[in-house]
Amino acid sequence: MVLALHDSDVARHKHPQVVMLYFQLTVRYSKMLADGPPHLIPKVLEAICGPQGLSNADVTLRTRSCYFLTKLVKAMKEGVVPYVDVIVPGVQALLDSPQGNPMDLSDEAKLNLYETIGFLVGMPNVPVPKQVQLLDGVLGPQMRRIAENLQRVAAAGAGGVAGLVGESEKGGDDAIGAELAAGVGAMANVSKGFKPVVAAEVEARFLQALEAATSALMSFPRHVALRAKTMFLVHGLIPCLGEGLLRALPLSALLVLVQEGDGKDLMEVAQVLNQLTIEYGPKSAQLLDGALMPFIRRTYQLTPGAGSTTAAAAAAAANDGGAQQQASGEGSDSGGGGWPNGTTAKLPAAAAAAADGAAATSGGAGAVGAEAQQLLAHEVAERAGFQKLCFSVIQHVSSNGLAGVLSSPTNAPHLDGVLRSVVDGLSGAEDASTKKTCLYIFSLLLGGFNRGRSGGDVGAGKGGASANGPAGGAAGGGGAKKSLRAAATQRRALSGKGGGLWTGSGPTVDMEPGVQSAVTAFVCERAVPAALKCLVDGAPPTGLDLRDAAAMSAIVNMGALLKEAREASGGSARFVGVAALACGCTPQVAEQLQLAVEGAADGPAIATALKAFAQHMRPIR
Repeated sequence: MVLALHDSDVARHKHPQVVMLYFQLTVRYSKMLADGPPHLIPKVLEAICGPQGLSNADVTLRTRSCYFLTKLVKAMKEGVVPYVDVIVPGVQALLDSPQGNPMDLSDEAKLNLYETIGFLVGMPNVPVPKQVQLLDGVLGPQMRRIAENLQRVAAAGAGGVAGLVGESEKGGDDAIGAELAAGVGAMANVSKGFKPVVAAEVEARFLQALEAATSALMSFPRHVALRAKTMFLVHGLIPCLGEGLLRALPLSALLVLVQEGDGKDLMEVAQVLNQLTIEYGPKSAQLLDGALMPFIRRTYQLTPGAGSTTAAAAAAAANDGGAQQQASGEGSDSGGGGWPNGTTAKLPAAAAAAADGAAATSGGAGAVGAEAQQLLAHEVAERAGFQKLCFSVIQHVSSNGLAGVLSSPTNAPHLDGVLRSVVDGLSGAEDASTKKTCLYIFSLLLGGFNRGRSGGDVGAGKGGASANGPAGGAAGGGGAKKSLRAAATQRRALSGKGGGLWTGSGPTVDMEPGVQSAVTAFVCERAVPAALKCLVDGAPPTGLDLRDAAAMSAIVNMGALLKEAREASGGSARFVGVAALACGCTPQVAEQLQLAVEGAADGPAIATALKAFAQHMRPIR
């Protein structure tokens, strides 16, 4: 029946709804078309691409035909490769028709056609010279379109630029910005059809497209649609291009996406950063080094109620309110650009210990919970979303050989603030999956230290203190804080000599010994008490519900963290006993937990002991 329809003249029916139903049946039963007589495929493609479809006078049929062509090409794949030379030029001619043409297509329909061209040209069976030829015909006009519009901006001079990017741009309605966004969007949709590892000639064309897109972005950084289309293009090119993308994507463009974006933009930026870490690993260190802290800072700036967190309040009190301006997200990156910033490095040890103690005990958690209660329900949800974004990026950095970026010369002054934010998430996040991510970050860091260490005392290092020694013990107050400041200072002093020490490599974490010791001490002194507090408390935001699957998964991560901390502390779990006492456990219970952690064979065994500990402290009723 379907093949008989293809052999009929139903595609020439005068009623557009009939033709539309025919095209819909063609897509639904595309396998029958692919397996049918060979003469039917060109006949159907001619109908969809001709006056009955893409050039039809009916605007609805014309728009739907663009969608049906995209679906048919994706469904038939290699079956339409012999007809690429016919389809692509015809579609391109339709796309290049002047604006105002009665047969002009909607923006959505045009994007569907660009996506169709991308899938056709990007098919593996299409020879590379043919791909280059067709790409030049599709991407070339878009790059010229972008260049011409940028020349118009440049020709307008300073006064013209002010008019072009004035009030109309703030609403996303600026004509120049819209033109640029349309060109970048077209190139982004073409890139969707290409699989990973393209030929060098094809890669060169897409690198030129990326250069044109970033030039447009730098000229119109506030244009919402242009930012969105640029991120869309980068998303599509990361899997396709090799290391050339790292050289072609300027840090300045990435910073524009971070600093000018709102919450929705930051979600896309987080995905871009995560893609870079996954795809390129340590090779993306240079980009991540410059973009990581601005991203975290911007995330904090947009977080509801972030200016009154425990750490920020302690900073303000310690510096007579001077840090409050920075906590509110005002000022420059180096000083008052929002948390984390250099202000935390200036905290006196007593104030740092007070802030840490509040975060690791019920007092700090209660402050976080009280603050959350003062926020509206949607603000609480928004705050949790921003936390997840921030921790997701830190997790990907830590798990893809890039944890050394955290202690680079650029980011070393902010390392303590980043670690505090993860502890705050562990203490105050109501979502068990967020607590799980925080635990995973700490276990990744310590696990990387342990894998990269070849013997020797794992608890102490150059410029640092032992995790269980007098200066670095859990009761040592500001020991970790001092070590982090000393290590950061040492890092800045060494940055001009050798360089390269901080770049992550493989599954290890390549930080200086002093930084490793300071981070280990921080985890044992701050993160472990906060983790055990989650087991002692029975309800969010500080506690974990033992009947929740996500909470049980977080406990498994907690076991992995304690196993890595034990190994980093030379096999001793004294820090666990001290942390249990800080959580209100009796000395007997604290000793039993310490012995259980020291005697456990691996992380799952420690997790089992933690579950028993939690059930003992708060029996399930």
